[in-house]
Amino acid sequence: MAGLTASGVGSGLDIQGLVQQLVAAERAPHALRLNRAEAGAKAKLSALGSLSSAFDALRKALDPLRNQDAFGARTAKSTAEDVFTVSAARNAPLGSYEVEVLSLASAHKLVSGALDEEASLGVGRLLIEVGDKTFEVEIVAGKDSPAEIRDAVNAAAKAAGAKLGATLVRSDDGVHLSLTATETGAANRIRVTRLDGDATLDALVYDPGTLTSLTERNPAADAQVRIDGLLRSATGNRITDAVPGLTIELKKAEPGEISTFTVSADASAVRGAVQAFVNAYNAAVSAMASVTRYNAETREPSALTGDALIRGASSQLRNALSEALGEAAEMGLTASRLGLSTRVDGTLAFDAGKFDAALASDGASIREAFGGDSGLAARLADVVDRFIGRDGAFAGRSAGLNKQLKSVADQREALDRRLESVRARYLAQFTAMDTLIAQLNSTSQFLAQRLAPPRQES
Repeated sequence: MAGLTASGVGSGLDIQGLVQQLVAAERAPHALRLNRAEAGAKAKLSALGSLSSAFDALRKALDPLRNQDAFGARTAKSTAEDVFTVSAARNAPLGSYEVEVLSLASAHKLVSGALDEEASLGVGRLLIEVGDKTFEVEIVAGKDSPAEIRDAVNAAAKAAGAKLGATLVRSDDGVHLSLTATETGAANRIRVTRLDGDATLDALVYDPGTLTSLTERNPAADAQVRIDGLLRSATGNRITDAVPGLTIELKKAEPGEISTFTVSADASAVRGAVQAFVNAYNAAVSAMASVTRYNAETREPSALTGDALIRGASSQLRNALSEALGEAAEMGLTASRLGLSTRVDGTLAFDAGKFDAALASDGASIREAFGGDSGLAARLADVVDRFIGRDGAFAGRSAGLNKQLKSVADQREALDRRLESVRARYLAQFTAMDTLIAQLNSTSQFLAQRLAPPRQES
């Protein structure tokens, strides 16, 4: 069979073409059925995928309302931002506070008298204390100029992990060695004593009560502030532990001047969370409408037109929303007062102005209406959870459709195997027929030659 030409030897027929046409004719109705089944399953899977995405987005939009994160957002405003500013963390206590900034925290700075830049200041050892760190600075012969002493101090401070820096400042009368604590607060005072060596090193000593050759330019001081009349000291100008959740940044000392700051709920965060919910709810409603829409002009249904699962999802969402808004109305928060209204297509419209007014007048009730275990967000989330996730109804339907696609693939393979057998059978039959015709033709020619009358010779 493999060597058979396109045309039969005996019949002259295109045997291969005939076999292909017969097999194709037998394949056509089965292939059409399988193609339709596959296309339908894929369309439904795609529709379910878009629905799952919309429902998942709705679930995420409900979370900030359900767990009340949105209601914990805070804003804080100082009446004297040149004196201090305030920032509030989530769920910081609401209220107003009086503030008097008595003093700012400062870092200790000591400066020497004028020194000759090229002079040798002597050899010996200095002991420097800053905060809780103490370290020695050894000054050796040939490396005792102001610049070399500066470098020795910095190297020793770094090795000890001390928060101190040394630098040289040039002025008209010479250079001055400056020692500065790199952290503010009274606890970070600098003390310099001479352990041994040349007395000329006393020019770098700062030991209050004994010898203070260095001049104190900035004291080591804590910040002090009164909040509602209560004194609070801090090593820095950022105070984070006076009121839970509040950070106060001190900018300027104004003793005797009392300013205020107010912590209030961040209406924009709550409004934004409700707007995000409305957008996600509308997207879910629109997605369900899209996959179930029937085109009356073309008389073509969508992938899930008339599907009971989608009808159930739509009905459950509407009912949960209606029940939640009904309970809110019992608290005096009608849908209109919340700025919510339902359009003809089932989507929601949101009036931010009305919502802000309700939030300002009755924020606690709005928090209860949207949040918690029985609020609007929880009710809708419970419905959404029935349809999304590994155990959701959408996943179950998708699993069934994937099985259907697997079955279609298996049927195609079985059809290919059966039609291959059919092709082989047809080919064998036509080949046998062609061989018989060839034999008959050969016999006919032989008989014609034998039975032909003898030729008359002229």
